[in-house]
Amino acid sequence: MKIELTETGFLSVLGMAMAFALACCRGIQQSRCSNIKTPCMSCDREVIDADALIEMKKMEEGKVEPSKF
Repeated sequence: MKIELTETGFLSVLGMAMAFALACCRGIQQSRCSNIKTPCMSCDREVIDADALIEMKKMEEGKVEPSKF
């Protein structure tokens, strides 16, 4: 069985990979964890407070002008 990857298939696979990476980044951003460890990397970070998350969501929806970001 031979599988050929056309341009459309390549773009579809690339789009799925980008969507997965974006979902992972979004999950890490909204996580309450201050230390994140994976097999290939480790990260210590400041947790974003709830008010900042709410403001970021409003900015995405276009309801609020950016103030402190």
